[in-house]
Amino acid sequence: MPLLRLLLALLLPALPVAVKAQFNYATVNGTITVTEYTGSGGAVTIPGTINGLPVTGIGYDAFGSCTGLTVVSIGSSVTNIGDHAFYNCPSLTALAVAALNSAYSSVDGVLFDKSRTTLIQCPAGKTGSYAILNGVTRLGDSAFYGCARLSGVTIPNGVTSIGESAFANCTSLAGVTIPDSVTNIGDSAFYGCSRLVSVTIPGGVGNIGDGAFEWCFRLTAITVDPLNSAYGSLDGVLFDKSHATLVAYPEGKAGTSYTVPNTVTRIGDQAFWYCASLTNVTIGYGVTNIGSGAFANCPSLASLYFEGNAPSAGSDVFYGDNNRLTVYYLPWNTGWGTTFGGLPAMLGTLTTPPGYTISNGALTITRYTGAGGAVTLPGTAAGLPVTSIGELAFYDCAGVTSITVPNSVTSIGTWAFESCSNLASVTIPNSVTNIGEGTFSGCARLASITIPSSVTSIGSWTFQSCTGLASLYFEGNAPSFGSDVFAGDNNRITVYYMPGTTGWGTTFDGLPTMLWNAQGQAAIGGFGLRANQFGFNITGSSNLVVVVQASTNLANPAWYPLQTNTLNGASLYFSDPQWTNYASRFYRLAAP
Repeated sequence: MPLLRLLLALLLPALPVAVKAQFNYATVNGTITVTEYTGSGGAVTIPGTINGLPVTGIGYDAFGSCTGLTVVSIGSSVTNIGDHAFYNCPSLTALAVAALNSAYSSVDGVLFDKSRTTLIQCPAGKTGSYAILNGVTRLGDSAFYGCARLSGVTIPNGVTSIGESAFANCTSLAGVTIPDSVTNIGDSAFYGCSRLVSVTIPGGVGNIGDGAFEWCFRLTAITVDPLNSAYGSLDGVLFDKSHATLVAYPEGKAGTSYTVPNTVTRIGDQAFWYCASLTNVTIGYGVTNIGSGAFANCPSLASLYFEGNAPSAGSDVFYGDNNRLTVYYLPWNTGWGTTFGGLPAMLGTLTTPPGYTISNGALTITRYTGAGGAVTLPGTAAGLPVTSIGELAFYDCAGVTSITVPNSVTSIGTWAFESCSNLASVTIPNSVTNIGEGTFSGCARLASITIPSSVTSIGSWTFQSCTGLASLYFEGNAPSFGSDVFAGDNNRITVYYMPGTTGWGTTFDGLPTMLWNAQGQAAIGGFGLRANQFGFNITGSSNLVVVVQASTNLANPAWYPLQTNTLNGASLYFSDPQWTNYASRFYRLAAP
């Protein structure tokens, strides 16, 4: 017995030395924070005390990249665990926490805060599929970093934030569904997920961090819920909602060429990072800024073709690219020198598309060559904006039945649509300021047309011989006009103008004018259901002709007339007995 006691007495003092040998640590206010693990791996227990002081903290990256670490047991005294504390430990299969710990808990070897609302760390050695606990609202920074053998993760509805690098280097993760509850996706959140093929961004996400999908070599598409108010996608490419910033181009997207849309004004930081298949990119004329590293590590990229003026650029735009990459620009654009971002810049060429002429970097339609029918004119062609419709551009195009003019057009030239005998509908955007003389001369089927408030002048003979014309609807102040605007027309045409506009008299080039003040009334009796019909009162000037139109979809509306009414007094009651036949129905008032 004395010998046994002596041996124990000799051994016990050596235990703290063995414990201390595994850790570097710092003493702060009478407590210990482990700053670095220095042991050989395997299963490790963090002691409750060192040198008689309680161990309350595990510091930033304290166990980071410990390749042999398999299990870590955390005692009840630890109340603070720093970021990335167990980062990139490929053999780590479990993080165990003492039941009495007041700050942290573990379930199935995964580390959470005590309330289990934040998932702090999934051990990198975890295999198979993992379903995150219900009740979790946040995935912490690097929460699943390096879980290379994790094939699937189920994120429950209720998670609102995916932290920085949360799924970085999860190289076996083939798919992930981001729930509608998520509002934030942090920087590099899915960095290095090399098996990820597609991602859908739900409607509530308001922030996507830089490089969120970098090094995702197989990612072919990033799609966005149409209801998202912050982001949008086009052909699998991620943009902000207005498509003014190109946020991310999927690295695995098929094709060797891509054209940045003209709506884009900025290409975001690292937007085309490691797009290894791209050889040529055309950059639309709207781009004024290119973010840092935007085209970094694109080894096959040979040419960038700029259609606009030289943009500003961040740092390392072409970092890691080959030396064969050349930047091309067009002769009418400004700000270009002999280099751009350290690469050679050269004068390029552009072939004028048929039916157009180029002037000052913009296009004029000189001759329509299409098949007819309903025609929607392009806002751009060959990368340049279409800003005007030229003289006689649609002359005698009898096959054209309707024309929609894009909002890039500011001027419609003389006699542009003359003798389009079957033209029944024209949509003119608010960008047009001038309608030239004779523009719609001889358009006999044109019954009604709306002139936007932007138009300040109308040329002579603009509506000459438009024998079917019954109404003109002006949205703005009275424009100036030439002579004989309505020569040869019938006497049934009425010119309508809006309340609050100026310059209107009782006639417009000899035609009677009428204030368009029709309103649907929701605040007075009659609005709503009545005898199995939905209805409302319409008020306006006496003898005002009002067409009630309906549509079932406001996102992409197709309006059609329901009823034409003439106001003979102060108000008129409209009712729709068919309203129950539709999931939703919307109404508006229009001129005939």
